[in-house]
Amino acid sequence: MDMNAALLVVLIAGVILAASPAGIMNALNGRRRDEDSETDQWN
Repeated sequence: MDMNAALLVVLIAGVILAASPAGIMNALNGRRRDEDSETDQWN
């Protein structure tokens, strides 16, 4: 992977995280959502 591709991936990831932090957290914590109902407040 060349430097331009790496920078592009980082840029896209940053935009996604900035645009929907709650959505990213729900996706990462989706498996534990059944155990921890308090995460529902972030929906």
